[in-house]
Parts: sequence; structure tokens; C-alpha cells
Amino acid sequence: MALSPGVGRSLDYARRMGFLADFYAASDDTTAVTYQEQPDRFELVVQTRRISDVELASLFVLLRGETDPPAPFLGTTILVVDHGEQFITRLPSDFVALLAAASDDRLGEVAVGWSQTDEIRMTPSALVDLLRPLRRLCTACLDKDLQLYLWNSI
Repeated sequence: MALSPGVGRSLDYARRMGFLADFYAASDDTTAVTYQEQPDRFELVVQTRRISDVELASLFVLLRGETDPPAPFLGTTILVVDHGEQFITRLPSDFVALLAAASDDRLGEVAVGWSQTDEIRMTPSALVDLLRPLRRLCTACLDKDLQLYLWNSI
């Protein structure tokens, strides 16, 4: 079940389109790093732009219902390419569980709060449109015992 096409993206394409962000599911880090060269092998993918582990740190705080400032980054970087122009981050399992469990109402609340952070420049409705497929991806990760990864290209 493909949530969004997992098409290969070159660095040149990324530069024309801006900061790219692909969320995807993989069984482990070894498999996850193959996304860099073979993204079309992955079926569970949500593609967007302008989201990195920095923006996700704020989302994680909001999902937990906290008000403390977030850690500067969320997750563990497992691959860096081209001096940091492309990288893959494994996202924490508790982030995946919180997002998978969020109701539609909760996504709306979180989207409003997230849109008011310094890191995000999107409307609450655009964020809900991103969070819904991302929630489905998180649910698939839990159902299939997979981990959630984020591929970024600047």
C-alpha cells in the first residue's frame, strides 16, 4: 500500500523544488539507508517539503502535551550525504506511537499549536493535511513492526 509514490529524487531536482522531506517505513537502519539510492523500493512513503527533525521536535512536544521548549532535534541521524545536503533520520518510537494514536480532533489542536512555532511556516489546515497521512504511516509502522524514517534533501 503506497501512501504516496516513492519516486527517486536527484539532488538537482531537490534544489529546484526546495527542502524535500520524505517520511517512510523500514525494518531497520540498514534497509533504511537504501532509500537514498533506491526510494522506489519503498511502499510506505509520505512526501512533503520543509519538514526536518528540527520542526518535528516542536511537534513532538505538542503531541506530548508539554510546554517546555523542544530539544533542538528529534531522532537519530543514520546517514549524511553530500556534506549534509541529504540525510536520513530515524524517528523515535514514542513519537510514532503518539502520532498514530492521535484523533482527528487532537491533530487539529496540535496543528494550531505547531503553526504558531518559529520553525513552521504553514497554516493549521495545511499541517492537518500533512499529519493525516503521516498518522496513517505511523499506524502502519506499528502494525507491521517497522520504524519511521525521514529523508531530507536541501
